[in-house]
Amino acid sequence: MSSKQQRIEVIKRAGKLLSDRKKWIRGVLASRAVGRGKTISHLGMTSVPPLHPDAKSFCALGALRKCAFEIESDKQRAEDLLIDVEYDVNCAIAKGDPTEDVQRIHAINDDKSPAARRRVLAAFCDAIRKLEKKK
Repeated sequence: MSSKQQRIEVIKRAGKLLSDRKKWIRGVLASRAVGRGKTISHLGMTSVPPLHPDAKSFCALGALRKCAFEIESDKQRAEDLLIDVEYDVNCAIAKGDPTEDVQRIHAINDDKSPAARRRVLAAFCDAIRKLEKKK
């Protein structure tokens, strides 16, 4: 699988994971609790690493991390893949210029707006479209 295909696959898997509202959380990378968009303080639970077997809900970055490590078993290559994917998503949010002072995916995820999860999923879709157009 090419780097571009891996990046697309990570974002697709993360989007699929977060399309289930119960698996989306704000404020931490992952939690043992069912999320439903709540913050960890509302759940009364502690966070866990996104790769922890008990992790049930994820923020946008936690979902991307989990999916990058599912696709790439080598730790360093998975970390590099995650950096590339986060860059791709932030570029999509910034409409192509990641140096612009715009909200990044973590800020969008943790926004208190009821539309936050939809905005995360839209950013994922935009990033996939941009990657698919690249040669």
